[in-house]
Amino acid sequence: MEENSALYILYIITGVLAIIVAFFILIWKKRNLMLIFKLADDVLWSLNFFFKGAIAFTGCAQNGIAIAREIIFYFKGKKKWASHPIWLILFILFFATMPIYTWAGWISILPAIASILSTIGFYFKNPFHTRLINLAVQSISITYAVLVWNIFSLICASVMLLSAIIGLIIDLVSMKKKKDEVKIDENQKIIEENKELKQ
Repeated sequence: MEENSALYILYIITGVLAIIVAFFILIWKKRNLMLIFKLADDVLWSLNFFFKGAIAFTGCAQNGIAIAREIIFYFKGKKKWASHPIWLILFILFFATMPIYTWAGWISILPAIASILSTIGFYFKNPFHTRLINLAVQSISITYAVLVWNIFSLICASVMLLSAIIGLIIDLVSMKKKKDEVKIDENQKIIEENKELKQ
């Protein structure tokens, strides 16, 4: 691909946009917003791989399956057809068999493991669990990106790891705040009961 060609420019633009969108995926408190941003990110990566050319068509296809995963998971709990556990099994099986078709040594197992863990993470209803699992997902993705030296993937995985950490910190602060509020309510109730007893 020539560096001044239209395809190369589109490849760079979609890669940069995908990295920006990736930062926001794991910060949202609501699962639906996480899935919408993950869907947008996978669409951008699919286009990025497509613009890169035939060498990246496997990545394009894998992201295409990820797009279907996000759509189905979005409707999980809302539509009967999307709520069946068979979807989780099917997506795990797909990502588990990917190394067979793209085998380039033991290193091919890493993206498969990351995709399986990501699938499990986004299947959960609780965003806290999704963020926790993504600590492992992004760590594996960073390792893979370093080994194959894919700068876009390395930056994106690093950004998502940072996003997961920020999201977890927000979760922990929120949990502590709720716990403190419960304690204050309990103490207030005890004070009021003591007042009633004195009267």
